[in-house]
Amino acid sequence: MRKRKMNIMLCFLAMTIVVAGCAKSTATNPADTEVKVAESKPDANATTTKKVVSTSGKEVELPGKITRVVNTWPSSATMMIFLGAGDKLVGVHKYVKTLPFNKLIYPKLEQIPTAEENPEELLKLDPEVILTASDDNIKSYTQVGLKGVNLMFNNYKTMKESVSALGDILGGDYKSKTDRLVAYIDGNLKKVQDTFKNLREEEKPVVYYAVDNMYSTTGAGTIMEEWVTNGGGKFATSDLGKGMRVTVTPEDILKKNPDIIVVSGGEGSKKVVQSFKTTPEWSEIKAVKNNKIFVIPSGCFAWDRFGAESALQILWAAATFHPDLFVMDMKEETRKFYKEYSNFDMTDQQLEQLLKGEVVK
Repeated sequence: MRKRKMNIMLCFLAMTIVVAGCAKSTATNPADTEVKVAESKPDANATTTKKVVSTSGKEVELPGKITRVVNTWPSSATMMIFLGAGDKLVGVHKYVKTLPFNKLIYPKLEQIPTAEENPEELLKLDPEVILTASDDNIKSYTQVGLKGVNLMFNNYKTMKESVSALGDILGGDYKSKTDRLVAYIDGNLKKVQDTFKNLREEEKPVVYYAVDNMYSTTGAGTIMEEWVTNGGGKFATSDLGKGMRVTVTPEDILKKNPDIIVVSGGEGSKKVVQSFKTTPEWSEIKAVKNNKIFVIPSGCFAWDRFGAESALQILWAAATFHPDLFVMDMKEETRKFYKEYSNFDMTDQQLEQLLKGEVVK
């Protein structure tokens, strides 16, 4: 009996050793390990991120795929609409909804909530990113856990940076569109620069730019100064102030005696043009006497300012200031531009209205 028990115990011990040995062999077998790694699947809930650099140089980490954007800077919001990204907008500045052309490009605009700068209110819109024109705004967004990117620009160099960053944010096919838009800006700048590279100073007209009223303009260091100078003109107010808000007097303009006056288009532009023509203080100015007053087109955003159409403004300025030197079919160029980036087929009537600086509805 004892012998039988002993044999059973020895058999059990032997089986235990064999099983342990097999287990150890399985755990350390490289081939088995590789098979297990190959068969493992990534976590379906894992999220990717991407880093985007704002025009103020700050790096921001965002979700890899962006589907919910609040855009509190009107020109940037209109650029998204222009590029066909309206469905990504979950909040826009109220001014965007006052621009009729945006509703032609994106009929669902009215359905998008109005976005204020209040961080608590923005939280309710549940955005993945807020696009803005100020780093100060971003500080307040961060305090409530929101991400913001500053896309402000005020010249063609930073415009290209802003457009490129917007493509990084939107991703996918939108990045391809923004890359093409950046190349288009570069191409237009080269066209006008090549045309006017030998233009003498005395051949360049003095150009006065007006926005909102006769005495409201901009100064040095602005995108307005750039499209005037690139278009073969002299910016009348370069030495009268800097930045986006410069107020002039009739005496200032009489001294400059501009050859050409250009007025920011859209709502109210006809009234400004009429003021130039009927105000006695302006009657002796060359631009008024020679009827050289032009209204700048306005589409998704005013061409002369910060929208995507600023790329077209380069060509418009050159063709307006020097129609004999810079020959451009602006109708055809404009039609192609909106078709390519917005997939919008403009009617002949809409095109006529647009190029006259009228409100297109």
